[in-house]
Amino acid sequence: MGKILDWSNSEPESNNAPLSLILCGGALVLGLSFAPSPVREAATSALDAVANGQNPISAIANVSTNLEPSWRTKKSPEFLNKTVAIARDLGANPNHLMAIMQFESGLKADEVNRFSGATGLIQFMPSTARGLGTSTSALLRMTEIEQLDYVRKYLLPYRGRLNTIGDFYASVLWPAAVGQPDSYVLFRVGSIEYRQNNGFDRNRDGVITKSEITALVSERL
Repeated sequence: MGKILDWSNSEPESNNAPLSLILCGGALVLGLSFAPSPVREAATSALDAVANGQNPISAIANVSTNLEPSWRTKKSPEFLNKTVAIARDLGANPNHLMAIMQFESGLKADEVNRFSGATGLIQFMPSTARGLGTSTSALLRMTEIEQLDYVRKYLLPYRGRLNTIGDFYASVLWPAAVGQPDSYVLFRVGSIEYRQNNGFDRNRDGVITKSEITALVSERL
């Protein structure tokens, strides 16, 4: 057998994946079908990385680092890795980003709100999509991995300011609330915005505060 590459000392983008390791990895596939989900996903991610000439240790770390185990059963390692990378760019918690996408779209890139036309993972409004140089129809044709690029593009102006899940979600729902206290009022009864988001007003007092939007989204964590 050929020499097994020492991945711990190799560069992440190395193309020196040994054939012996690839073949041995392939032999593990059947056994992985009986492994616990987190083990199976980590091993599958590592095998995919080896097959692509990438560092399997980095692939496993990317899926595992900072993400709650429950997310790993909902999306592919590629999706999770990219979400973690976006959160790192933003200086934010990737679990918060996952929770927001779960709340807004059920983590579905093809989710469309039939009333507002909001589309995709974070429910891009048509005007928002145009501001990002695209359209809701174009977003709808993208894969979820491609659409994550626009999630990143939208959120990048808030880098360093998404320190809580309340601020993170405010950047999507009502950016003026980013950095504001929990008592900040986003919408009042009588406005279109209140009517569209009245489910947040659990105490039915006619106002929707930052603490109320935070509470509902936090339930996705």
